[in-house]
This record gives sequence, structure tokens and C-alpha cells, in this order.
Amino acid sequence: MRHAIWSILLLTLLCGVCSAATLSVNPAESTCVSGETVDLTVLVGDVSNLGGFDIDLRWNPAVVTLDTEAGNVTIGPLFSGHVNNSAVYTQRGRIRVAAVNATLDGVSGSAPLFTVRLKAVDDTGASTSVSPTVNNYGFLNSTSGEDITVSSITGATITTKKSNVIEARIAVPSNQVITGQESRITASVVNRRGTETSPLDINVSIVNGSGIMVESWNCTGETIPAWGRFQRELTWTPEDAGTYNIRVNVTSGDHVSGTQNYTTTVTAREYTLAFTNDYVYGPWNGRSSVGSWFYMGAYVNASQSGNIRFNITAPDHVEVDGGRNQTRYLYASNWNYVGVRMRSNTPGQIAAGGIKFDIAANGKADSVNGTKILIWIPSIQVSSVNSTSADSDATFDMTYNTLHTNNT
Repeated sequence: MRHAIWSILLLTLLCGVCSAATLSVNPAESTCVSGETVDLTVLVGDVSNLGGFDIDLRWNPAVVTLDTEAGNVTIGPLFSGHVNNSAVYTQRGRIRVAAVNATLDGVSGSAPLFTVRLKAVDDTGASTSVSPTVNNYGFLNSTSGEDITVSSITGATITTKKSNVIEARIAVPSNQVITGQESRITASVVNRRGTETSPLDINVSIVNGSGIMVESWNCTGETIPAWGRFQRELTWTPEDAGTYNIRVNVTSGDHVSGTQNYTTTVTAREYTLAFTNDYVYGPWNGRSSVGSWFYMGAYVNASQSGNIRFNITAPDHVEVDGGRNQTRYLYASNWNYVGVRMRSNTPGQIAAGGIKFDIAANGKADSVNGTKILIWIPSIQVSSVNSTSADSDATFDMTYNTLHTNNT
């Protein structure tokens, strides 16, 4: 078949005079996203009596490749049809196309020779020239069989569009936030490629349950280094209780793939903090011996988990284990037990309210008074070692033996 094609190209009918022609590729400039295709047509101009052609077309296969779908090469209408003959041979980064026109007059003026469909395989913004070359058989004159001179050859350029592969995320410390209190947001965009990104426009917005945007931030023209990360710490204060969607959106003048949009949902609630039953639990029977540790505590209702300030007010002679100003972590529950260990070396009664608990967090506070506590001295066993007689006017001394104790 190959010899037959080239033989047809060499056939001449009559002697005549050759004319100069031009060769070009259209469109001269094109851009293409990786995976998409572009059609390029090889055109002849200023030609007379063109009976056949034999042309190479070359490109950088790292940038584009010949599409594999049917119709990837189409011969021009003046060289196709059942009375004409054509041949196409492909290699990596190259295609050779030859065809003849079977009429005696050939083709004159301008005409498309063939069209190829190339697919972009690069996404870094690289370019490749697409260059035609006239092969040995060149342009043949249909009436003389001689070569037609080509006065100029103009190729084309395909530039791929840079593609940014990213992963955008929104992170929050908790999906439960408190109205009137500042909350943190972390917006991040990770570059998943080993090349710097194009300038990116990064928008973070907060939309309430009614679809109304209540807050937004814009970071424009941000470039992220190879395998690098963009990160911003943002703060906002929800004014009303309800559900909020926090979104990040990434756009660019160049193609962007990966995770361009990401949304996380948080719920804002009114914070409450109070003692559950306004009662402080103390030692059994409201008594503790001198120098002994005793416990006092109460239940607290918190609408959201987190730390609170826990302050203990007590007489100076009372020692508070852990100090009088403490921090406690509470869960979102009505039954958080908050207690403390105390002791005193001073006997006597601590009146109700002499020991007091105060709690505070997120602008809320509550207090409760403790019950009365008796600090008592344990009983001491004694026995006399002598005896005496006395009347109402007499004075006397007696001696006792006691058990050893530090509290006498």
C-alpha cells in the first residue's frame, strides 16, 4: 500500500510550469487544559495545480500527543473521497501525511490539506511548537509532475494551561461555639504539586442558617510553594444562636483541581453556668476533727464543655488543698461535681456562708454558700492518780493521767 501511495504521488500527466506556495498551521496560537484537545489544520496557499503532498508534522510529546479517538486525522476535502488516495503514518511526537488529488487540474489557490487533533498531557503551562516539514515528495504539480516550490512555512504553538492541584480545609477547635464569645477559625490550602501555584484568590465566609453572610475574609494573589501550605488564623464572634456554615473557596485565573471548596458547620449557643441545686455537700454530720481533711463540693450545670474558674472563700485558718483559686474542666452536663479538700487546726464552728464557692466562665458566674462546719477536738480518756476530800471553801490539786495527744 505504501508503494502504491508514493507511486500515485509521482504520477504526472502533462508538462507545465510550477508555482511557489505557502504552508501554514491554523490556529497559530492555542491554549489547552490537560486532557482537552485542540484541532490544527495544515493549509496551503498561493498554489497552482497541486496534485499531491507529503508532509511531516512534529511536536513535543511531553506537552501534547495525538488523540487516540477516531477522527484524530482528517484529510482535506479536496484530497479525500473515493477517487483520491491518502496515507497517514504516526510516531511519538510526529505524524506523516500524504495525499493526492486525482483531477487533471489539481488544486489551485488555498486549501486545507489535513487536520490533526492533539491532546494536552502537560499541566505546568509548558509550550510546544507544531512544525510542518515538506518531505522528499513535497508538493507535486498535477500537470507537470514537478515539485512546487514552497516559499514560506509557518508553524503553530500550543501552550498548556497551568493546573493547580490543591486541598482547601477549614478547621475549628469545636463545632459548638458560644454567642458573644470570640471563636477561632483556621483556613488552610495545601499545594499538592511539586511546582509553585499560580496566584490564588482565597475567600473564607461565614453564612448563617438563613443563608445570609455574616463575615468574610479575602486573600488575593496568594502563591503557594511546591508542596507548601497557606494558612490563616481568623477570629469571629457569633452574635446570635443558631447554625453557621464556614466556607473556604479557592479560585485562580488558571485551572484549579482538587478540593477548591470546603465547608464545616458549627452551632452557636447561649452559654449557661450555674450551680445545679444551690447546695454544698460537706462532711458527715457537719463535723470534722481538728487537723483532719474534709471535703466540700457542689454540682454545676454547664451548657458547654470547657474550663471554668473555681474560687473558694474560707476563713484564714482553713487550709484549701490546691489553693483558693483553681481551674476546673466541666462537661456539657447538669451534673459536674466540683469539690475541694480542706482542713483546719482551729477548733470551733464555721458559720453557714463562711465557706463559699464561686464559678465563672464566658461572661457567666454563680456562687453558693456552704453549710456550717464544726471543727472539734476528739474526746480524751483520763484517769485520776490520787484522791482528796474538800468542802466548799477548800482548794485542792488533783493529778490525771491522759492518753498522748497533740490536741490537749
